[in-house]
Amino acid sequence: MKKAIITFTCLLSMVICFTACKKNRQPASENKLSGDWHEIGSASGQSLSLNFSKDNSFSSSAVVAGTSMRYSGTYNLKGKAISVTATEMSVQEPGKSARTIAVNQELFPEATYSISNDTLTLTYQTYKAVWPNVPTTVRFRKLIMID
Repeated sequence: MKKAIITFTCLLSMVICFTACKKNRQPASENKLSGDWHEIGSASGQSLSLNFSKDNSFSSSAVVAGTSMRYSGTYNLKGKAISVTATEMSVQEPGKSARTIAVNQELFPEATYSISNDTLTLTYQTYKAVWPNVPTTVRFRKLIMID
């Protein structure tokens, strides 16, 4: 009986030691936002593409009525909220040379985001200077590079 108690105690001690030293095996959370995104269902003659890099840099390119625009800057995530700040803007109107200027502009005011499969949904307040301040939802599809 004494031998059974000692054996049981040794096994119990080993189990406690192995489970107490267990490492966290969950992988680091992946930034599903990083990559290239293209607007779904944009109006004729318009296009909008976004790029979110893993280092929190951001760029977007748009074509509206023949005018090409490119923004670059940074983005930050906090839960479902996203803050995108442009620090540089390039514009090229039809028949004119491109011009680049430094800016400090929030691109998607009060924005939240969600990702489902390969679809990014951004919801933000429209720009007060251009339209009434109303919620706007835009959807993007993730571009997948095929080698």
